[in-house]
Amino acid sequence: MSRPGKASVVIAVILAAFALHVGRQFFVPIALALLFHALLRRPVRLLESLKVPTPLGALIVLLAALLALAGAGWALAGPVQDFAAKAPASINAAKAKLSSIRGPMERLAHAASGDSTADSTTRAGRAPKPAPAAAPAGSAPVPPILSKALGTSVLILGALAEIILLLYLLLSSGDLFLRKLLKVLDSLVALGNTVV
Repeated sequence: MSRPGKASVVIAVILAAFALHVGRQFFVPIALALLFHALLRRPVRLLESLKVPTPLGALIVLLAALLALAGAGWALAGPVQDFAAKAPASINAAKAKLSSIRGPMERLAHAASGDSTADSTTRAGRAPKPAPAAAPAGSAPVPPILSKALGTSVLILGALAEIILLLYLLLSSGDLFLRKLLKVLDSLVALGNTVV
């Protein structure tokens, strides 16, 4: 049989990327659970060697990882709040420092572009921006902020719960998942060899 052409391969790659993009709510938690499984499998094996049952070892390691993550979040909460409180002042100071450079840079840009009509508005500063247009009278009302916040929080908590559950199941299954995955990959390779 002949090999697929370059156009077919490019189309297949584009379709696969599109399918992954569309199914990201399904694939991202699975990918994260597999990543954390690779990170946390060794401590579970250590507990197995100490004669701790695999599901209990997986639960202990998972709870320890979640407690460590919560502790890190609690320890970083103060510095993040301080940074968020100081951010507006820092941004205004940076804008003030950059505004002294803006005029010469604009004149340099006009000179480089060959624009000889650089008038006094570029030397004195930027012209005032027009005010934004008002929203049309018939536009839909904005949903309350509480429903937006709760909607996002529910999505995040749902994804976290899915990742934690998948991770626990992967960790408590031991090497069963890896053995089954290798078996499926071997059968796919054998199927590919028979088609070619």
